[in-house]
Amino acid sequence: MLLAGLNAHRSSGAASLTNEVLASSDNELSDEEVVAQLRVVMFGAVETIQASVMSTLLLLLTHPDALSQCLTDRSLIPGAVDEAIRLIPPVAFIERWMGRPFTACGVTIDAGEFVGISVIAVNRDPAVFADPLTFDIHRANAKHGLGFSAGEHHCLGVHLARTQTAIAVDKLLSRLPNLTLVAAVPPAGFAFRRPGSLELSWRV
Repeated sequence: MLLAGLNAHRSSGAASLTNEVLASSDNELSDEEVVAQLRVVMFGAVETIQASVMSTLLLLLTHPDALSQCLTDRSLIPGAVDEAIRLIPPVAFIERWMGRPFTACGVTIDAGEFVGISVIAVNRDPAVFADPLTFDIHRANAKHGLGFSAGEHHCLGVHLARTQTAIAVDKLLSRLPNLTLVAAVPPAGFAFRRPGSLELSWRV
């Protein structure tokens, strides 16, 4: 079905991300490979936003002072979102293929090898983030983590994702007065991470 949709979209000539991918690949990617890339984009556009909203709510509702500050000053919510993504990244493990040899900390990784990267570990590096295990909505460098990857693999939708998450959290706090966490299944997942569930209550 996706392949049929791809062909129809190609014929339409519409200005879209799909046709940008098709044009930039210079026929180096098969239709199946293009569809695989688009599946990743579709997954990232939905699953990671849900995970980010849940993680931000979990951290705010378990840190009353931070929650109180965000309720008083809604401009602090984007910072809370960035900090939540740093501590509980929706994509917690990524792989990279080495295009050339690279040496770090005395270890050389040859071209052609795969490298596994723990986003959680990177985002809690004490050399980069002071008091890295603390949820700090005022952290100036919270965006410096790998929550949206980096370099050539930097998420295309990073700004939209941050905005969507911040709006969702803001609206939930506005429309559900005295929002309280009743119970939660802690964040879990090796590659993709999010709270298992949040049981909430609020004043009707």
